[in-house]
Amino acid sequence: MAVELTAAHACLTGYVGIDEAEPLLSWAIDHPEGTVDLSGVNHLHAAVCQVLMACSVRIVAWPRDEDLARWLPPSRVWQHEANAKHTASKQCTDL
Repeated sequence: MAVELTAAHACLTGYVGIDEAEPLLSWAIDHPEGTVDLSGVNHLHAAVCQVLMACSVRIVAWPRDEDLARWLPPSRVWQHEANAKHTASKQCTDL
């Protein structure tokens, strides 16, 4: 599996395909304070990218693969400001 999930952390590695989107969404809903490590990713399906952005997960490590990293939006898209009035879990359940 390209995604390892714990209560506090999601580690994505290698080829992260569309099949990983739904489990990642469930994890993000259940663990809104969780962090995500993308350092080992060399392919990220658009559906997975959308889950990460929609749920405003906190990225703690960006892909080492420069070509992939270049295509990811700036970090401000991934996280809401500290004073945001809504939670990640609320956003994800609205998907």
